[in-house]
Amino acid sequence: MPFMHNPLMYRGVRSSYGRNGFWGWMIGLGLLLLFILFCIHVNAVTETEYSGEPSLAERTGYRFGWFCFAVEMFAAIVVTLWVMSDSVVQERKQNTYEFLETLPLRPSGKAIGLLVGRCVGILTVTAVTGVVGTISALIGGVELERILWLHVIALCGFTASGFLGLSASIGLGRVSLGGLIVVVFLVFSLGISGALMGDKTVILPLLPVAPLASLSWSLLPVNELPAMIRDHGAHFYSISIPWQAAPVILYLFFAAVFFLAARRGLTRPEAPRSPRWHGLIVLAMFHALLIGFIADFLNDGGESGWQGSDRVDFCLLYLAGFGGMILIWMILHSPSLDNLVHWLRYRPRGPMGSTLVRGLFDKGSPAWLAGLILWAITAAVVLTVNHHYFHGVVSAGALLAVAGVWLLFLLGYTSLFQAGVLTSRKSGSLLGIVFLVVAILAPSLLAAVSSSAGPLYVTPVGMVEDIGYLFRDASSANTRDAWNSLLYNAFGGLAILLVGQAWSFMQLTSLTRQVPPVRQRQVDAG
Repeated sequence: MPFMHNPLMYRGVRSSYGRNGFWGWMIGLGLLLLFILFCIHVNAVTETEYSGEPSLAERTGYRFGWFCFAVEMFAAIVVTLWVMSDSVVQERKQNTYEFLETLPLRPSGKAIGLLVGRCVGILTVTAVTGVVGTISALIGGVELERILWLHVIALCGFTASGFLGLSASIGLGRVSLGGLIVVVFLVFSLGISGALMGDKTVILPLLPVAPLASLSWSLLPVNELPAMIRDHGAHFYSISIPWQAAPVILYLFFAAVFFLAARRGLTRPEAPRSPRWHGLIVLAMFHALLIGFIADFLNDGGESGWQGSDRVDFCLLYLAGFGGMILIWMILHSPSLDNLVHWLRYRPRGPMGSTLVRGLFDKGSPAWLAGLILWAITAAVVLTVNHHYFHGVVSAGALLAVAGVWLLFLLGYTSLFQAGVLTSRKSGSLLGIVFLVVAILAPSLLAAVSSSAGPLYVTPVGMVEDIGYLFRDASSANTRDAWNSLLYNAFGGLAILLVGQAWSFMQLTSLTRQVPPVRQRQVDAG
């Protein structure tokens, strides 16, 4: 077989199928499936049968199919993420990372080889449960087309989770964070699943981070699906598509993004997982996909319809969600101490515009300019949605004001992180994260202890409650209080930005005094 020519795949297949323990696990899985089938059958027999209800075989097959598909989805997405989050870490612990580096393979071949080789057992489990579940679900009356879509979603989810874990594992040294990554993923998925249980379950793009929702919608009877899907079908902008296409396309999108990140990490482990201009393209594409899949939702408003406050919440949550994403991106692309000092000394001289543009591609330049562009794209998307779909129900001026305050906090938190990087050469990133945690959590704890909302004005949390008045009722007496709240938040974000910049400036000044420039040392030596 061609894929066996990849040494990493061959190693994974041989180590998995060549062990007696693997076949013991497979026998255990078979016995577990038989035991679950027996329990489901006994439960179905003991139920009172009514006329017109599914037969005993259909009830048993349908429920057993649910269980098998749940195991398939859990193994393909969650277990894969866990295993791949520790993949490169385990290579270093087992002293086989040098073997990985010296293999005559391209980085893409190494990434694919690691994914398949490490997850051979997971692929076997998903294949077994998928086949058994398909047979059971067909007996239970589920359409074959919906079952096949479910398998495609699981396969795409496996690919996205695998490359996400691999890109996270590169650069961690010997530190294992796989369990933490999985816990965060599960908590986030459960939160999204809870949100999907309401009336607005037509938010299809959230399905990729909630695999259980994809499983439920694939196996539910058609008359129990959300009304928009049941009556109108799903759309990508104006193109009619099956609803399953949304999670599949988004999974493939994330898989491509994380594959490129893992490929770059295997080539240059010390570099960021993607160039800055990649981030601009990826964010713009993600905005286009996200708005395209929820265009129906924005127009129709779901089963219960949208009130003005719902549209306000959408705008605020959209800004908050992408604000968090951009903050993480800016932190990941913040330069190291050595790169930043080198850029400050030897950055190209010329017109301001030329210097800024070249700073987008220089690993030593601060990530602020790229972050400004990313945030400008996000604000433009929210303004477009407000104008095109909400017909200007949200005040554009107030929306720009909130986006401006968010920008102050983004730049402030990034400057705090950069201050931590400059403070310590050995543990600067960890210190920067500590600065962020203190800046975000300390005001919240102080507000809880003092029973006063005042400390929250130095965090974005202070905007959540009061700013809604700016949008919901422009003539309300509370509008002035809302504008005052926004002003207080602006001062809070500006204060954080000034503190971070002042601390960074002091550290940079100290560094330039301690270490003379390389060029000056060369002149003196000459």
